[in-house]
Amino acid sequence: FLTGIFTAISLWICTAQHDRVKGMGITLILWAFFAFLFDGILLFLMFRFSEYPIEKLILILSFLNPLDIARIAVIMQTDASALLGLSGAIFSDFFGSKAGLIISFTALLVWSALAYLKSIFNFRRKDL
Repeated sequence: FLTGIFTAISLWICTAQHDRVKGMGITLILWAFFAFLFDGILLFLMFRFSEYPIEKLILILSFLNPLDIARIAVIMQTDASALLGLSGAIFSDFFGSKAGLIISFTALLVWSALAYLKSIFNFRRKDL
């Protein structure tokens, strides 16, 4: 799924940009954001607002990152989910069920479908 999603996002960015090097740079920066910075932002939010019940917000925000969705869904199917602590308990309640897996699978499909459709729209609109 992740290969398809990031290929679709790359196609979307490259069809929106006229300069190939700029499109490749934006794609790499976006991948780095999803791979590293997004998780750091979530950890900061969890640390900063630890006194408040933000578990549902963190769960919702994790769906904004396809890497997080896939990573969490895979970890929840292994025994490593016990090592995640509080966030693991939150995620295991949701992703441990069949409904949670179906929702995460659907979210990954939506990520790839929207990016592919947007890239097709940009390609058809582009003057070759």
